[in-house]
Amino acid sequence: MNDDIVNLLPGEQDDPLEASLANGMDIYANWILPTYCMFTVRESDIVVSIVVITGRMIEEFRCADG
Repeated sequence: MNDDIVNLLPGEQDDPLEASLANGMDIYANWILPTYCMFTVRESDIVVSIVVITGRMIEEFRCADG
């Protein structure tokens, strides 16, 4: 599992809960494609204005290897 912290960009539809990941803001090293994620982030997942990818998030996406 990757324990990196990811900064999320504000969404384009004025939704404060919407965000996208783009190249240069990877979850995994050498990830070459943009990643779009529809996931409700709990306030407890946010640390100093960034979202921490937790085990709960990975489990809910059913990614066994993270």
